[in-house]
Amino acid sequence: MNEEDNKPWPIGQLEYIKNCPICGSSDVNIIYENLKDVLFGAIGSWSIYNCCSCKIDYLSPRPTQSSIGQAYEGYYTHDTIVASNKNKLPYFRSIIKALANAYRNKRFGTKLTPELKIGQWLFSIVSFVRDEIDYSLRFLPKLNSSGKVLDYGCGNGDFMLKTRVIGWDAIGLDLDPHAVATAQLKGLEVYEGDINALPTDHDNFDVITLCHVIEHVHEPRILLRKLHALLKPGGLLFIETPNIESYGHLIFKDNWRGLEPPRHLILYNWHALSRVVQEAGFSEVQQKFISSNYSWIAEQSNAIKEKKRGQSSVNESSWIKFENVIHSQFTRIFNRSRVENLILIAKKSY
Repeated sequence: MNEEDNKPWPIGQLEYIKNCPICGSSDVNIIYENLKDVLFGAIGSWSIYNCCSCKIDYLSPRPTQSSIGQAYEGYYTHDTIVASNKNKLPYFRSIIKALANAYRNKRFGTKLTPELKIGQWLFSIVSFVRDEIDYSLRFLPKLNSSGKVLDYGCGNGDFMLKTRVIGWDAIGLDLDPHAVATAQLKGLEVYEGDINALPTDHDNFDVITLCHVIEHVHEPRILLRKLHALLKPGGLLFIETPNIESYGHLIFKDNWRGLEPPRHLILYNWHALSRVVQEAGFSEVQQKFISSNYSWIAEQSNAIKEKKRGQSSVNESSWIKFENVIHSQFTRIFNRSRVENLILIAKKSY
């Protein structure tokens, strides 16, 4: 065992959460103890509590806002992604891309190529495929003229690049200086810091997105209220976050990839997430469903389990991978409360 594995987080850089951070209940139970960050190597040993009232899970004690940056030093948000050669796509994938481009061109008025016109009506009537394509752009609405989107927790800026292609003006915020530098090298307007780092002349957004961000936030209510103020009337909020009631958590328990201590501070179920969003002033809250990424979650969770045992990750057989893919589709259709990630869309009222 590496000496770093037993190194504690500095006691003066921890804060203890006595009551549930969402509903305020004192009726909480500890469910996991002595958790380690086996994937990215952050120091410390961590405990997770469950609220008996609203059923969320949360980390306590947790790193303070001023110290939590240490937990991201080995994290993936600042990795540079090397683009693949778009001219060498396998034939089948190139066909799918051309069909999807036709749907996007119709929906957003773009001129993406290659394009197969049949995709315009094919994906318009095949709802589960259409949802997957819309999800890749976080369900952005069609622009009438111009639109401005804020990606809070933008990482490398990959989503921002996608929005540019369909005509949106994109601005990003991220706490990770390495991720910000990578995004800026792509020519993107990205600022380092939390919501307070956004220049004061940037407001009146049409859409604000938080993709796997809200679970990292110490004070979600405060952040959501500030985001509400930044949206124009009728503006949309997109949130995606791990589902504490997912099938993956049910199966893998303390090895579930979604726990990710000490970076994931609060883990939500649908009721708690929609509640905190509505309390921040949003309305017309709706849940979106896409194919569950259980296959990836299972692979990652098994890797965590093997690392705890001191073993190398075992490559899953093709049959196990196939079973996981089938399970993902089954969950999406028949047991939606168990999907791996919650996807929420809400509106700022006029």
